[in-house]
Amino acid sequence: MDVQTPEKSLDFFGGGNRMGDINGKLVTTPNLTPDEATGIGKWTQDQFMRTMRTGVKPDGSVFMFPMVRATYLTDLELRSLYAYLRTVPTINKAEVANDTYADAANGSRGRQLYYKYECVRCHSTTDSGVVSVLGANEKYPEDSTLVDVILNNHVYFPDSFMPMFNGHVSTDDAMQLAAYVRELGKKKGS
Repeated sequence: MDVQTPEKSLDFFGGGNRMGDINGKLVTTPNLTPDEATGIGKWTQDQFMRTMRTGVKPDGSVFMFPMVRATYLTDLELRSLYAYLRTVPTINKAEVANDTYADAANGSRGRQLYYKYECVRCHSTTDSGVVSVLGANEKYPEDSTLVDVILNNHVYFPDSFMPMFNGHVSTDDAMQLAAYVRELGKKKGS
């Protein structure tokens, strides 16, 4: 990647750059070119804007840190960004697998969901995350409040970059996630 002149980078906007998440696992940047098979070529402007606002892609997957929701961009800026991305050269580039968490399938349903919804990439399972979840037991003693924070984080933290899970994550899954966050919080004291 040409940091000084990004547009001169090999496969500019074609993705494939490797970046670390909060745990040092590698995340591959996605293809943002208008390629219909491997990029965002099938996305409508509305889908693009919704994805950038919510952090949830049209296929239901969520952004992986270091990509975050564009809470700071106006609708005009997002429409302009979409229009610009439609003009970059199309690159058909197969997605490179991201580093996985091999033990993600082990443990409680909440733990499995914590990895499925990519929570681990920002929050970690230790106190080292972008925003630590280990204090949630004290901050949100009621389960219903913690579930609401998970589903509607943008209400509690308007500038949050966390994907907007309401409508994407079921209440049952949010309850399982809350239980796992509580489990992580208990480890903090040990």
